[in-house]
Formats: sequence, structure tokens, C-alpha cells
Amino acid sequence: TVTVPGDMNNTGTIEVQGGTLLVAGGSTTQPISVSAGASFGVANPYTFDIGAVNQTFAGGLVLQGTVTGSANVDVAEGIVVNNGTLGTSGTTTAGGGVAIQGTFTLDTGTLNSNGDSTWSGGNFGLINNAVLNIASGTTLEITTTAGGGANNGTFNNLGTVRMNAVGGNVGLPGAM
Repeated sequence: TVTVPGDMNNTGTIEVQGGTLLVAGGSTTQPISVSAGASFGVANPYTFDIGAVNQTFAGGLVLQGTVTGSANVDVAEGIVVNNGTLGTSGTTTAGGGVAIQGTFTLDTGTLNSNGDSTWSGGNFGLINNAVLNIASGTTLEITTTAGGGANNGTFNNLGTVRMNAVGGNVGLPGAM
């Protein structure tokens, strides 16, 4: 994993062919190329604006900070969240599901989880009318007793939500 220091304001080409590239803020006006087996992400506590350029990653997305913008994002290998925010107003599709390992806020847009997902730590909130869709044939496995955060969003479950934490209760975020 390499973290690029300072704001990365990209008008050129970003190619992540292996490993994980984290940015410490900035923006892009161009597509970002992420190969299968590689990941692009935002370091904590920074914000990266993907603007209006639709993004298609063959690899993964790592959220330790915040991603904003109006573009649609297609992430083939899924999203790993550890204290991050997905604040895009477009639609983000996680083909490989979502792994929530720390606090996660879904702000404004729509997140389609099309693969098996896990929620193993941190609070999870849906704000500003955000929508979370768990696809048919997939599972959201909850192994934490952390709480659901703000609930002015919508949680659509077409698959299975499985609570597997011992000795606690969990509140799901959003209207279900």
C-alpha cells in the first residue's frame, strides 16, 4: 500500500496495476484505471472528488476517507470500508460486495451490493436519502454489535441479512 501525500489533482492518467494506491485528497477529471487484484482508495481523513467522470474498476475500492462526486462507480472486486464515507450522488455498484470493517456512512447516492458482504465493525449509517440495495442471491453477514447510524435513507434487501454476533443487538440503518 502506498499513500500519495498531499492533494492529488488528476487531469492525466492514474493506473493502479498492483497493490493499493491511497490518495490523501484531491480530485480527478479523468477515468482511473484499476486492474484486477489491485485497489484504489482514499486515506483517512481526506476527501477525493471523482467529479462527473464515470469510473469502472476491475479491482477494488478502499474507503478510509471520503469519496464525493456525481459519477457512477462500478467496482468489480468490491469495496473495503474502514472509517470511510461514500458520498457520491450517482450509483456505485460493488460486484464483489462490501466489507465494512469500521464506521461507514453512505451519503446521498445509491450503493448496489451485488456480492456477499460483511459488517464486522463500526457504526453504519445512511444519510441524505442514501439507498443501499442488497442483491438477490447475496448475503450481508453481520458479526458486530455496533449500531446503525442515521436512518434517513433506505435499505432494500433482496438477499439475506444474517445476524451472527453473540451477545448483542444491532440496529440496521435506514428504512427497511
